[in-house]
Amino acid sequence: GVWLLGGRDYRTEVKDSPNERLAFGKDPASRFPCEHVSMRLLVVEDDATIAEPLRTGLRREGFEVDLVSTGADALAAPECDLVLLDLGLPDLDGRVVCRTLRERSDTPIIVVSARGKEVDRVILFELGADDYVVKPFGFLELVARIRAVLRRTAGGPSPSASDVRIEA
Repeated sequence: GVWLLGGRDYRTEVKDSPNERLAFGKDPASRFPCEHVSMRLLVVEDDATIAEPLRTGLRREGFEVDLVSTGADALAAPECDLVLLDLGLPDLDGRVVCRTLRERSDTPIIVVSARGKEVDRVILFELGADDYVVKPFGFLELVARIRAVLRRTAGGPSPSASDVRIEA
C-alpha cells in the first residue's frame, strides 16, 4: 500500500514497514505552515558529510538553510525560525550553545546528536531543547519533527485525518 499526505509524487520507504511507502504532500492546500512561507533553519553541524546532504535535502523540502560549523558562529548567526543543533562542536559544548540560544529567544531548537543516552536527552530538554534526534537519523522523520515543532511554536493548524490517505 501507499501512504499519501497531499499530492507530492516523491516517495520513500518507511523503515518500520518495508511493505509500505510514504509520500509527503507539497501541494498548495497543504496544512504545513512551512510549505506556504519559506522558513529559515540554522543547521549547526561541524561534520561536512552530514551538513551538506542535510542542507541539500532541507532546501529540496522548501526550507531556507543557513549552515554553520561552530558554536560561536551559531551564537552570532541572524535570527531564524528553527535551529538544528549538533552537540559535538569544535569550539563550544553544544549544551552551552543550547542554553545560550534559549536564554536569548524562544526559537525552537532540535538537537541532532550521536549522544543517545537518556540522561543526555533529559539534560538538553532541561536546557531548553524542543526535540532530540539521535544520529543516525531518518531524513523524513527529521523533516516531520521540524514541521511538528514549527506547527506547535507557530500555532499553525495540525494536519487532519483527511490529509492522510492509505492505498492498498
